[in-house]
Order: sequence, then C-alpha cells, then structure tokens
Amino acid sequence: MEPSSVKVTNICAKFNTGCYLNLDEIYTNEQYLILINKKYDISKFSGLTAKYLDTKITFMIYYTGNVVITGGKIESDIENAVNDLVLLLHLIGPYEAKVINLKFTNYCGSYRFGSKVDILKLCKDKPKVCDYNTELFTSMKYIIDKKRLTVTRNGVIFGTGFKSRDHLNTIFNDAITGILPYISKSNDNKLIENGTTK
Repeated sequence: MEPSSVKVTNICAKFNTGCYLNLDEIYTNEQYLILINKKYDISKFSGLTAKYLDTKITFMIYYTGNVVITGGKIESDIENAVNDLVLLLHLIGPYEAKVINLKFTNYCGSYRFGSKVDILKLCKDKPKVCDYNTELFTSMKYIIDKKRLTVTRNGVIFGTGFKSRDHLNTIFNDAITGILPYISKSNDNKLIENGTTK
C-alpha cells in the first residue's frame, strides 16, 4: 500500500451574525434552500443543526447569533458556506445578519504510512514521547510539543486540536520523521516527500 500525504480531515470554525435569530422561523421556513436536513428540538439541544447543501459542512446555529461550522476540509469552502448563510438570512429572514469574527478554531488531520508500525519497538526506544497501554488501547499516543497524536499498528496517524494548517503540517511531519524508522522499509523513500497537506 502506498503512503498518503498529510490530509486535513475536518476544520471547525465559528462566527457571529451580529443579531438574534429565531430558530423556529429558520426551522419551519422552507425558503432557506441551502439548509438541508434541518434538526431543531430545544428539549434535546439548544441549537439548530443543518447541512450546507449536499456537502459535509454542518451548521450549528444558536439564537444568540453564534454559529459553529464543522465538516469542512478547505477554508474557502467554509467561507463560501458562511457567506451564503448570512446572505440568505438577510434576504429571507427578518435579520440584519453579518459575518462577524469568523475564526477557524480547530484542524484535524491524518496520515497513512502504507505499512505497519512496530509500536513495541518505538515505545521501547522513545518512552518519553510514547504513551501505550496494551490493556486499554490497540493504538498508541505519540507526543510532540504537547500534542498527542494517535498512531495505529496499521500505520495511520490521527490528530486534532491544531489552530492552523501550518501547525498541523509541522507536528505531523515531525511525527512522520520520528516514526519512519519503525515501519516497513519498502516505502521509506516516498514518505517525507509526501508530507504536506492536500
């Protein structure tokens, strides 16, 4: 199996519309065509959730005007979704909606080596950066700059809690370099050159 590049698997963002929102109106009004599969039950969750068109981007909308976005992989896709939502709120609903303080709050990523990792040898050689409890987990934690990446025996790395794409790239590439000697040698020459996000 060929190694992959470092991939951004999810970007979370948030912003405020600058006005209060009537979630009952948004939920029942079918003119909000970009909001797919709307769900709103205040007895279970205080916000309204909806998909953006036929994408994986999800809005969590609150009456305070706060909106949380998950499921995006490219910043521009999230920005387009946010602008479409605010435009529709402004045109259809009784809202003076704006995009205020749009921030990307969390990046999640993954990397596939394409070969199995010798976790036991890795933990033995680098106990200060490895956290592995065979009784609780089949995967281990690889710690870099206070970030805990999950590393599976099958050669996959997962990580979350990054504040930027560059931050994610830096930590993942450091992890790839450190773990590289503990995988099957057949793909070694291809790993580092692929260590950038798509």
